[in-house]
Amino acid sequence: MTNGEIYYNDVKTPLDVELHDLQLDIKSEFASHRYGGTLSYRDGCLQYCNLKPLAHDLRASFEASPSEFTLKPLVLTIASSAVQLEGNVQNYSSPKADGTYKITIHPRDFRSVLKSPSIPTGRLTLAGSIHYQPAAEDGESCTAGPPRRTAIADGKAA
Repeated sequence: MTNGEIYYNDVKTPLDVELHDLQLDIKSEFASHRYGGTLSYRDGCLQYCNLKPLAHDLRASFEASPSEFTLKPLVLTIASSAVQLEGNVQNYSSPKADGTYKITIHPRDFRSVLKSPSIPTGRLTLAGSIHYQPAAEDGESCTAGPPRRTAIADGKAA
């Protein structure tokens, strides 16, 4: 896509996207109203604002039904850095979500984008879990005011 635009707070920002070997495969189980699929591409480049684009690869598998969505897993790779996400969302009208993440960053992979050759070498790994649910499921009344939400993330940095 060339000459695309994103509008946020009434501000127009140019967007160009290039994806190679884009593959999307979706299969339906008609009787159970379930879908499963995969999405992948390689050498993706996203040009947003004045940032230099980073070549990246993406691969994801998912399953969906009228009441549940499962991501198993999504992997985004930039050079030797990677983000891996897995998760599940149930009950779309009052969603409950659980997931895990693992993010491995090699700072040298981002030197060209940040325009700083002095970025140190090394590796940073963040891993953990994410949990989200409406607070009412914890025994609180929904009639006491606007519904509250609870989001919990825990993890480790190494």
